[in-house]
Amino acid sequence: MEDQGEVGDGIMNHESISRSRYRSIIFSGMAGIGSKVTVTVVSFITIPIALNYLGSELYAVWTIVSSLVVWMQLMDFGMGNGLANALAESNGRDDKAAASSLLSTALIFSAAIAIVFIPVVITSTDYFPWEFIFKLTTQNQVTVAVESLQIVATVFLLNLPASLIVRVYIAYQKAYIASAAQIIGSLLTLMLVLGAVYFDAGIKVLVLFMSAAPLFTSAILWAVFLVAGDPFNVVAWRYSDKSLRRVGSTSIPMLVLQVGALCINELIIVAIAQLGTLDNITQYNVIQRLYLLGFVGASTLTS
Repeated sequence: MEDQGEVGDGIMNHESISRSRYRSIIFSGMAGIGSKVTVTVVSFITIPIALNYLGSELYAVWTIVSSLVVWMQLMDFGMGNGLANALAESNGRDDKAAASSLLSTALIFSAAIAIVFIPVVITSTDYFPWEFIFKLTTQNQVTVAVESLQIVATVFLLNLPASLIVRVYIAYQKAYIASAAQIIGSLLTLMLVLGAVYFDAGIKVLVLFMSAAPLFTSAILWAVFLVAGDPFNVVAWRYSDKSLRRVGSTSIPMLVLQVGALCINELIIVAIAQLGTLDNITQYNVIQRLYLLGFVGASTLTS
């Protein structure tokens, strides 16, 4: 009778876990749709705001800087994707000690990359061939490009280790928490952008706020993670060669795919700059945002 009771308890526990995971999947799907819609709409709303404030040519410079910063994704060597896979495995085993080691190792590795590359990027932007690659014709355009890249690249590199927390919630089937933080971060960015324009804070401040949404998202998630200790507590922030090898085993193949995707998507800006004008870059960016808005809207309706 005791064995039957234990079996029954085991079945009920398994069913409870299954229901919990099913609810998490449903919540994550709904929150994911909400975050995509919010981020896309906010991104679209900022177009006329930034365009009116910066003008067509400087807005094109902002688009160029954004396309360059996207390439910095390669600096994490696929660490984020590799961490998500490794954490999903540790979650399946309910091995919180391994998860703690994986996250702390990835965080230390990514933080080291950021510390090394921030001064490199800041000092090298003056020597980038802006005139040759993107056909910038005036000193003002080059100055705005240099200063904007320094700001956006610094924000991006600071978020390189910070954004790993997003992978934690994805791996533990709690992506709805990450999506909620992304919604809050996007709305906060929009309010700051509106404030920067209203108070005429200048191009540097506007560029800073326009690029800060991912960092806001990461900050919110880290606050939740450290305060709530969910889905696990980091026992000790330490580096582990074993954990790095595990993350690297899947991060390197992901990196190769990432390079291919970037070559296809981001070299378009270079091609337009070589064959057209800065106004053409602005027009392309607006059309691209319109497409994304329509795509996300259609995807939401058919989901």
